Amino acid sequence: MRIALAGIALLALVLPVRAEEEPPGELLDGIVAVVGDEPVTRSELSEMLVFQGRLLKARKDAGLPAGEAEKQFRKLQVETLRHLVDNRLILLAAKADGMSVTEEVRRRVEKLKTSFSGDVPKLEKYLAAQGFSSLADYERQMGEEMLRQRMVFAQVRPRAEIADREAQAAFDERFRGKRAEALGCEGAAVSRYALEQVWFPLPEDAAPELILAAYGQAYACYLGMSAGKFGGAEAPEQCKGTVVPLFGDLGEVDETKTFERSFQDAFDELRKAAGSNCSEPFLHKDGVRILRITGTREECIDDPEEVTQLRDTLRGRLEEEKFEKVLDWWLEELRGKFRVEMKAL
Repeated sequence: MRIALAGIALLALVLPVRAEEEPPGELLDGIVAVVGDEPVTRSELSEMLVFQGRLLKARKDAGLPAGEAEKQFRKLQVETLRHLVDNRLILLAAKADGMSVTEEVRRRVEKLKTSFSGDVPKLEKYLAAQGFSSLADYERQMGEEMLRQRMVFAQVRPRAEIADREAQAAFDERFRGKRAEALGCEGAAVSRYALEQVWFPLPEDAAPELILAAYGQAYACYLGMSAGKFGGAEAPEQCKGTVVPLFGDLGEVDETKTFERSFQDAFDELRKAAGSNCSEPFLHKDGVRILRITGTREECIDDPEEVTQLRDTLRGRLEEEKFEKVLDWWLEELRGKFRVEMKAL
């Protein structure tokens, strides 16, 4: 119940207060969805929303209009509930297929115990720092995650493969044809982006409060940059705060450049964005970052080895995109197979 209370207190900070209009029991213990015969409770949803909700509050405090903050929170609620429902559906499908990971979980748990040499208090402290209430909670959550991953891999991966002909057709459409002809390229034409970053560094063991402070500071910086208050290496006033920001030149990267996931998502969104040259701040393993495109140019790639590498990189990206689409299709199939009832939020 402690987690549910934390989530509701957070909701009151982010949105206009309306909690008193609803019965307290309904807020804490209400059912927001039913998957099969299993309920998804409001407290589960609140627990999942806590950190993202605090990030949203940091954006609001940094200057995001209240109306937009409420709109984003409602969207976050819907997306998070959908995620919870999807996870339940995958577990139901795995159980229906008789899939089990019991032995793998047992080995993982034994390995973890061994790594702490039987020091139970130290092990419990480690698990608590990772967000687990007990060893049994860790075992349950790990088992469910392993089961979901195995089920998704078995059902989705085979249908997400890209055939050679499909990969070649996509390569020709994206990098050859009129685009390459216009530049006189014999191999392929690619876009290259001059990329810079604003980095708000954080230590590996940064407390949540420091992470949120850096994120709010980065969001204020982003608003200043978006408003044109950015002069070369000199930060706008909004960038100053708890963490000293670092400005760096990342050089030129082409449109197929592959980064770590959070970095990649920000770069891809930035390339597609119209009328914006800087990304919203995003959390990375070593702090909070903002990406900024300062220039774009087209370039020929004619070396056969580089062309082959470009084609292989594109194929990998296409497989990732197809995997996401096939996963969505499969989840729709599961929604038709198992009972799913969504309640009003």
